[in-house]
Amino acid sequence: MIDEPGSEGVIPAIEEASRQVLEHLGLTGEDWAGLITQGQLAFAAGSKETTLPGQRPWDYAYGAASEIIYAGCQERDQLAYHWLRGYFFGIFKNHHKLDEISAEDLAGDVVEIVLKKLGQVRFPTAFLVWATQVCQNVFKDYLSKKGRLKTVILSKPDRAEQAQTLEKVQAVLRVTEMEIPDTSPGANPETVALDHELRAQLLNIIQGMRSNTRNSQLYKRIIVGFYLEEKTIEELADLLDLTPLKVTKLKSQALLNLRKTWLKYPE
Repeated sequence: MIDEPGSEGVIPAIEEASRQVLEHLGLTGEDWAGLITQGQLAFAAGSKETTLPGQRPWDYAYGAASEIIYAGCQERDQLAYHWLRGYFFGIFKNHHKLDEISAEDLAGDVVEIVLKKLGQVRFPTAFLVWATQVCQNVFKDYLSKKGRLKTVILSKPDRAEQAQTLEKVQAVLRVTEMEIPDTSPGANPETVALDHELRAQLLNIIQGMRSNTRNSQLYKRIIVGFYLEEKTIEELADLLDLTPLKVTKLKSQALLNLRKTWLKYPE
């Protein structure tokens, strides 16, 4: 961290603090230039030093960065949203040592909460501190639920839920499987057997998807509803009491999680 400068070193110290803050937040490089640059941050931090002297250069720079990111969120800047999600993903994965799927789910939960409560922020300079506290609260809630559900999720799967999901999926698959020999009289028996085997594997993998976070609990229902029951986004939104936009986002996340679960299988 930077030593407290004398009057002659305030500007260089703020410039250096601005560089350190951007590096700390992972906001260096051209990818983030549309959200914040070192020059913009140094100027904003210098303005704060002029109006409110006596603080550390790091505090000026961090507070200014917080205000800029907060303003981006208020303006619905997708770059600000993208950074927030990546920043909290890094906290969950690197600091709390969670796997990628859980870190991604929880980061999405944090961003959703932060954006929903954006109007409650009284001091934009403390936005990042407040958002990080939201992150910690989500993690504590995750650990609490994980402790309560550990025996159910990891040791003893929910048989009722599994049977209900399998019944819905198999209702669709039975029709498809019956059509295979009828519509393809010359089909290779090995190909037919492989198709049946892949379908069975898919059912197992859908059941193997995690459901220990708020969003991931909806993944199975959305995959089964949209791809197997052929429900529309609007119908799923009504059933799940969500907006169509939320269902669309969850569907994309569900497919990503399904693919990652699939890739864990050795064959």
